[in-house]
Amino acid sequence: NVTVQPSPQVRFTATDSVLCKGECTGFTNLTSGSLSSSSWTFQGGNPSSSSAQNPASICYANAGNYAVTLTVTNGNCSSSASINNYVQVNAATVPVVTVNGNILTSSTAQSYQWYSVQNGLIAGANQVTYSVTQPGDYYVVITDANGCTSQSANTNMAAPVAAFSLGTPGQSCDT
Repeated sequence: NVTVQPSPQVRFTATDSVLCKGECTGFTNLTSGSLSSSSWTFQGGNPSSSSAQNPASICYANAGNYAVTLTVTNGNCSSSASINNYVQVNAATVPVVTVNGNILTSSTAQSYQWYSVQNGLIAGANQVTYSVTQPGDYYVVITDANGCTSQSANTNMAAPVAAFSLGTPGQSCDT
């Protein structure tokens, strides 16, 4: 008697397949039946491979689209499935801050939060512009349409210079 075992039908899913640069995700092996081994390969991921049935924390440091491959064995039969561009890793563009007088303006994003290097988060400063009231260094953290965040370079705002006039040279006034 010869028993023919069917090859496993490999299926898997990710906890989240759309990530921001630096985030991690987990994977679930949805292959049915009794499996003797699982072998994962994560293009662009860290770690880049795993033998866990359901790897929990695969991290992606760089933006891009990455393939995932799962190979399973159910005794003598092995089968693989690979999905190209399965994990999409996004990175927010670094915001550019422009200065006009005491007004700081960020490049366009979904949301904004302004910070003082000296004092931390500035409560209520969550618009595209921020009016500086104290000298110091400032930056903005933006969130883009994908939910990814990025921080601008620091912008130094010097103490305001008072403008005044003493009148026309050579003239005086009686007091």
